[in-house]
Amino acid sequence: MLKNIVILGAMVFALVLASPSLAQQSAAPKIIITWKAETYAPSDFGGKLLPSVGSTITAYLEVVGASGKPADLSHEIIYWYLNDKLFSNTPGVQKISFRAPEPAGDKLAVRAALPNYGSGDVLKTIQIPIVAPEAVISPSRPGISFSDTSLMFKARPFYFNIADPTRLSFNWSINGRGPDTFNDPTVLNVKLSPDTAAGFLLNILLSVSGGGQSAISNLPTLTFQP
Repeated sequence: MLKNIVILGAMVFALVLASPSLAQQSAAPKIIITWKAETYAPSDFGGKLLPSVGSTITAYLEVVGASGKPADLSHEIIYWYLNDKLFSNTPGVQKISFRAPEPAGDKLAVRAALPNYGSGDVLKTIQIPIVAPEAVISPSRPGISFSDTSLMFKARPFYFNIADPTRLSFNWSINGRGPDTFNDPTVLNVKLSPDTAAGFLLNILLSVSGGGQSAISNLPTLTFQP
């Protein structure tokens, strides 16, 4: 009796060893959606480019099976939805491109569903933020007070619907007036008179426009403290 139990246990153990993929076969596939937006940011920007209203967004779907390798979806009907509205249901279409909708400040829900894949429905939903373009003023020196009579400010535009930054227009204002001259529209140089009194207030305003979009930025009031 004991011998039979030992033999039966050994057979079960051998069967388990011979079938290491059973757990893998029952594992749910992993569905991944990645996306990118075609907007502009300075070349040294290390973050993710976000879409603004009207930007072209490209989303890509990948399904990783139990083997850890991307699945062949060429014959699978892939249903793409944007904010719950059907966008595409063509077999094998893993990449779609579309325009970011209004309004800025909302999130766009992108969903991919494969109802006939494997043993059951496979779906994934992601949220893509829709932002407004930004105009950022980068001063040569931080802080709200300054002691130099010569200052420089750099314009840094983000998330405009352009590829070429020369399509952007930059307008600066110094205490309500435009600069007399400048060589580079993205840079504002301010030179104060040597006899400028302590406590002089400086207000810098920047307006950037292009691609049918615009953004305004102004620094906190700067105070001259020699």
